[in-house]
Amino acid sequence: MGITYTTSGDGASLWNFPNTDPGSVSPNDLTVTAATPTSLTVAVQADGFSLELIATGQFSNIDSIVGQSFGDASQTLVGSIATEVTTVTRGDAQFTDRTTYDPPETIEPTTTFDQTLGELQIEWGGDDVFIGDRTNAQGDSIYGYGGNDRFVMTYSDQYTEKFRGGDGVDTAVFESASEY
Repeated sequence: MGITYTTSGDGASLWNFPNTDPGSVSPNDLTVTAATPTSLTVAVQADGFSLELIATGQFSNIDSIVGQSFGDASQTLVGSIATEVTTVTRGDAQFTDRTTYDPPETIEPTTTFDQTLGELQIEWGGDDVFIGDRTNAQGDSIYGYGGNDRFVMTYSDQYTEKFRGGDGVDTAVFESASEY
């Protein structure tokens, strides 16, 4: 499997794999707001925070999932996800993450967003592409696991950019000037 991950917007940054911070949102915090055979939308709102995820792909068993929590809906939903676009708003800041799966990812029941190291190695073991925000400077730090990965680090001047390629032949692209 190959995954292309891009991020953009205020406060956007590639994250460090594996993520050691505990998740603050669980699958049951998200509510399914719309479902069609080719699109699934889930959302959550809290004080000063909102998240909307729109997944496109091929979905079945969608007849009664609107209004359910994502955790409950994922127990009956079947199909595959080709693309996920997540928009997060915190106060006045907003950023968007886009993840494209090639081939599409099979839907499995979701009870937690925490993944084990083995699950991360399987999910990100293909030839992946990671692209940071080209507008907002952040310290990108990511782990590619296996495969021939491409890391497009969008700032390298005064910001710390780190990548860990794992197995395979990996390429890092720095889109800004460097100094020796």
